[in-house]
Amino acid sequence: MFSRLLTDLEQNSFKSVEKIPKSLRRFVEYGYRTIPLPIREGKIFRNWKKFLDESQWWNKREIEEYQLQQLSKLLNHAYKNVPYYQSLFEQEGIKPADIDDFDKLPLIPPLTKKIVKNNLNKLRARNFSESQFKITATSGSTGMPTVFYHQKGKSKAIEQAFHWRYRNIIGVKYSDEYIFLTGITTNLDRFDENVSWFKYYIPYRILVLSSYHLNHNYLKKYVKLIKSRPNSILFGFPSNLYALAKFLEKNEESFDNIKLTHTGSENSYSYQRSLMKTQFNSQVFDHYGNAEQCALFHQCEQADLYHIIPEYGISEIINQNGRLARNSGDTGNLYATSLTNYVFPFIRYDTEDIIEYSGKSCKCGRSFSTVKSIQGRIQEFLVDRTGIKMSLTGVIGALHSTIFRNLEKFQFFQEERGETILKIVKRKNFTNSDEKNILETFYSKMGKDINIKIEYVDDVIRTSRGKSVWVEQKLPI
Repeated sequence: MFSRLLTDLEQNSFKSVEKIPKSLRRFVEYGYRTIPLPIREGKIFRNWKKFLDESQWWNKREIEEYQLQQLSKLLNHAYKNVPYYQSLFEQEGIKPADIDDFDKLPLIPPLTKKIVKNNLNKLRARNFSESQFKITATSGSTGMPTVFYHQKGKSKAIEQAFHWRYRNIIGVKYSDEYIFLTGITTNLDRFDENVSWFKYYIPYRILVLSSYHLNHNYLKKYVKLIKSRPNSILFGFPSNLYALAKFLEKNEESFDNIKLTHTGSENSYSYQRSLMKTQFNSQVFDHYGNAEQCALFHQCEQADLYHIIPEYGISEIINQNGRLARNSGDTGNLYATSLTNYVFPFIRYDTEDIIEYSGKSCKCGRSFSTVKSIQGRIQEFLVDRTGIKMSLTGVIGALHSTIFRNLEKFQFFQEERGETILKIVKRKNFTNSDEKNILETFYSKMGKDINIKIEYVDDVIRTSRGKSVWVEQKLPI
């Protein structure tokens, strides 16, 4: 989600800055940079940030009261102003007042991506003017992007307030320097010795490195540049930062100037975080969110469990029996209700993400519910010949990091049930014993109802935004 915020920023503010004549640009950039971030972000940001700094210490009763109050407000608004929900409630024979506690939420059928696609105009609230709608979309990493709307001038400010509370919790200051290793290409079509391969955005204190060219030559340059920047925050997709950490390990190097590392937009695995922590000499934090702005989970200063952020939305983890996950270790599909978007309400939105519930209390003292892990998207599952779906997050997360020692990258490809191709980008010291170890290890976790064929490749596919996917899944699951 943080990467999407940067994409929005790049498409708007960054390009606006670049329209200024070069003779004045640096003067304007450094002048803008001196303005404290809360002032730059505006009144909506400041009001929400103040509220969130206080609400993070609410007890469970206060949290539930707030959520029920906001849910009632949202449902009444949707029933009165949104054609899709008017028809749905009448069809189901329910009224907003019927949903007076969380257990009644399942009376409302879930909102799917297909429904959003087929009812785009009917999901728009009629009590907002056209100028207040900002069209946006998901990254489309698992197929066609889902198009929807946010509220212009408000949604982004609220989103920033939530994310700055998260960053403040883990130790980021407004004035900290950032290094981004994400899908952003710095607006360049090629990378070679004659073209600048990084970009520094002065007003926002952000150094951007492209994730599309994580090869040996550029990683050497990335390492040199990162080492030259004292006391920085490192942010990126886990797969990108892991590639950087592996490069450091291979060359017996490490960073000593990274204040902290935080990741997002992909599943984060323990073996990745472990190597990052060692090679970056920093604590590693992770967060989960979606472009639809329905659910937000993030770690706190303890860097352990994920907190379900209650002011952001209502999250339901629905298990295979259609019931709400209540026991630690239960997994289920995430249905999310946004409490902040009124122009295009998402109510019980099927995110298609599988979440492992925790329910344990965090040592930080916050009363938020907790999640143990993000199991991944439904499409990031392999299917064996009996039809059982296996989460790659669950499988990979249980593997010992030593089997990855001689791999650069890997990715599964599946187009037939019970059959999968494991594409491997191997390192120079990869041997037949590594291949044998990999197959034996994966079979020990997946069982014998799936056949794994290894194929050696030069690279694996990434999404249009530079994100890595564990499975190129072609089955309709």
